[in-house]
Amino acid sequence: MVKLKMYKKIISDYLKSEIQALRAVIIFGSFANNSENKYSDIDIAFLSSKKISNIQRWKLQEELASILDRDVDLVDLESASDVFKFQIASRGIVIYADGSKDIELYLDKIYTIYLQLNDDRKAILEDIRNGVYYV
Repeated sequence: MVKLKMYKKIISDYLKSEIQALRAVIIFGSFANNSENKYSDIDIAFLSSKKISNIQRWKLQEELASILDRDVDLVDLESASDVFKFQIASRGIVIYADGSKDIELYLDKIYTIYLQLNDDRKAILEDIRNGVYYV
């Protein structure tokens, strides 16, 4: 957790300066659950009101890795799958939020979508457990 405190300001300040309309930054993975080691990368998700290209995201990721002297995975939360969004929202640590209430609403929406997904696939998973397979 000490390293997370050290990295939080660097990460949030850098992303605020580079991503227009940045709404939130979330650390997830080993740094969020305090299980990092000297080989761990830093998993970072961001939410922005304006879409950035994959090339720009990759450049930001590489620059952050250089600044932090660690590998970085930078994820655009809007581009992630519903399951990945849920994992980030439920296990991550918000290190920056723009102060608007819609970040909380956005995270609540992720939970709602994930619960609906589980409800929608419940019957399919039950069929699979019972030996019925879909092709």
